[in-house]
This record gives sequence, C-alpha cells and structure tokens, in this order.
Amino acid sequence: MKIDSKELQAFFLNNSPFYNKQDLEFGVLAGDWIYVKGLLEEDKTDGVVCDILDELPGVENFIEIFHINKLSDLDKISISLLWARYLAGKTQLVFSNDRDKQLCLHRFNNYSIIYSPNFKYFRKEENVICNIRQFKEYVQLHLVELRKHNVM
Repeated sequence: MKIDSKELQAFFLNNSPFYNKQDLEFGVLAGDWIYVKGLLEEDKTDGVVCDILDELPGVENFIEIFHINKLSDLDKISISLLWARYLAGKTQLVFSNDRDKQLCLHRFNNYSIIYSPNFKYFRKEENVICNIRQFKEYVQLHLVELRKHNVM
C-alpha cells in the first residue's frame, strides 16, 4: 500500500530529526517543507563542516522527487542522489564552522551563487563550482573578504 502525504508528514513531525540507513538527516522546516541533510566532510582541526542540504516545499513534492511509496524507501535516499541533485541545481552545499557561521553554495545554470544565510555576503561566480575542493579553494582565495563580512 502506497504511503500518502499526510502519513509521511505525521511520521516526520513525530520523528524529526530522523536518520535513514545512509545516515542522512530528515526533518520538517517551517510550514510543510521537508529537508534532507548529509555530511560530506568534517575537519576536526578547524571545526569546519560541509553538508549537502535539500529543502523541498511540501510532502507531496518530496514523495514525487524521491519516489517514496513506503517508509522503507527513505533508506534508498543517499548522498549520491543528493549530489546528483546538487549538480542539477536542486540542492546546496553548506559550510559551517564551530562559531555558527555559514557559507552556502548553490549551482544555477552556468554559474555558482555563494552567500551567507543572512545575505551579508552574496556573490555570483561565472565559474561553476562542482566539488568541495573547488569550494575550499574559493574560500581560501576570498578569505579576507569573507572575514570582513563576518561570514568565516
């Protein structure tokens, strides 16, 4: 029997955050938005963490995009699937440090948008950033400016 959106919404509300067998975190945001977050990299020496984050408006949308027919289908969602969605411009990378500062990266068409959640920092880069290494290089290259905006 196929799961309906109300049943899945109730599951997320009662089990948020929920972790699947792939160690991805699922939860509910304001309204009926569903998020999926996975750890890509963690540097314990400087406290920098890189997550991939997918935020979807509505449980119906979540069900359709991830082909959820039953609760066990949540275990099929993987980092690889989120990464494919990032490369298609559907998710974002979020770099944060132990001081609660964040820098986000979103791919859009043929460029990258790099911003802080409070929008003190916002840049559009013509070069598409496709992996964590490239994003780290961007941060190192722009570190003075990022610190000036109190982002990193």
